[in-house]
Parts: sequence; C-alpha cells; structure tokens
Amino acid sequence: MKGYGQGEVPDWFFRSDAVFMRNSGFKLLLIPTCWALLATVLARFQVNHWLRLIVVLAGITAILYGMWYFFVLALNPCIL
Repeated sequence: MKGYGQGEVPDWFFRSDAVFMRNSGFKLLLIPTCWALLATVLARFQVNHWLRLIVVLAGITAILYGMWYFFVLALNPCIL
C-alpha cells in the first residue's frame, strides 16, 4: 500500500488494474449484487429451466474467475 498515491514508490510502478482495485475496487461489488437480484427475479417468476441454470452457472464461473484474478493480482501488483 505504500506505493499507492503519495507513497515512496510512484503509481506508474504498479499495474493499472492494481491501482484501480486500490482506489475504486468497491464498485465491483455491484456485479454480484446485480447477479443476485437477477437470480432472485428469475426464481420468483416462471421462466425456462435452462435460463435459471445458465444464470447460476454464469455466477459461479464469475465468482471463481474473480477469485483467481484477485489472487494473481495480489501476488503480482507491480510492473516488472
């Protein structure tokens, strides 16, 4: 965290996605919120079974990809 903003290391040393996560990563919480709302709406109404399955599988896939991406970003936040 020392390098972000006014730290000892300038921001250009860090990857742009790492700087984005530090500054406004909380905005990414809107993605699972929207997914949960969509899944709730689809569960309440009579929709195609395949559509529900696709929404659930897409959510699980996005969660796993997000976890992998954040893990890789945490291990390598700098431009080398």
